[in-house]
Amino acid sequence: MSEEVAPEVPYYLMPVAALCGTYALIAGVKAVLQVYKVFTYNADKAPTSIPPTPLKSKQFLTLFLSIVVSAVGYGYICAQVNNSLASADVFDPFEILDIQSSANITVVKSAYRTLSKTHHPDKGGDTATFQKINLAYKALSDDTARANWEQHGHPDGPQTQTLSFALPDWLLHPEGKIALVLVLMYFAMFVGIVVYMFKFVTKTEEDAKKRQWDNSVSQSDMAYLATHLRPDSTHLDVLFYIATCPESLEITNQTLAKTDEIKAARIEFLNPSKKEIRRRRIPLTLILMKDGLMIMMKPLRLPKQRKRKKRS
Repeated sequence: MSEEVAPEVPYYLMPVAALCGTYALIAGVKAVLQVYKVFTYNADKAPTSIPPTPLKSKQFLTLFLSIVVSAVGYGYICAQVNNSLASADVFDPFEILDIQSSANITVVKSAYRTLSKTHHPDKGGDTATFQKINLAYKALSDDTARANWEQHGHPDGPQTQTLSFALPDWLLHPEGKIALVLVLMYFAMFVGIVVYMFKFVTKTEEDAKKRQWDNSVSQSDMAYLATHLRPDSTHLDVLFYIATCPESLEITNQTLAKTDEIKAARIEFLNPSKKEIRRRRIPLTLILMKDGLMIMMKPLRLPKQRKRKKRS
């Protein structure tokens, strides 16, 4: 067997593989949720809700491509690291069986029987060591396996991989200096998840407080009503001042903006190819009639008059 210099193991690629795998997993879950929302969305049952982002949108296409790139990158990096680790671990059947390189088949069988009994998993032995003993015996007892070992360094032939998507042991049980980097990275991911959950809980509490505040009367509304209402105010006056208090006007503006947003999102959902949607908002005007009735009317837009050309 010709001696070859084993390539250096690219330990620096291990954290990159962890990042690619984590991103592919998180982004994949997000994409699945988005697909689920699109297929389960019903505009009739939720007329006031904003439709989900269409699957033909640029955002979903970018997300899908990023998942593919990160997944392929993870598989390629894992394969390269596994190949380097396999090349660095020189397979020597004589050393594994603890025999001389000039030993005959009888000595090989005797050493194999002794070691297999000692390291058998059923008798408390290590599974990886037992597999190495079997491969070593195979390399010295089988002509094809011996030819593969002499040519490729392993009785099963070339051990190189192009892509490997299985979770490698060096990510689950890191060793050496790279273990510190991976542990810090895993800790950072854990902290990120905790921060995200904290923000989610905080936002939920703020939304609950906002809903409670929306259902109550604000100080500005109370001051407005106290200023304008009189003991002789009629019920129509009360309705008018309630409708024109600051909070009611703000809610009206928010409702108009929400309506425009929902309308634009529906148009984009039904027609994703339309890039720009022009929205025109017609302001509403409150008018108090002489008899105390309140009506809402839209201002009229007069057509533009064309300028007549002067005759010379």
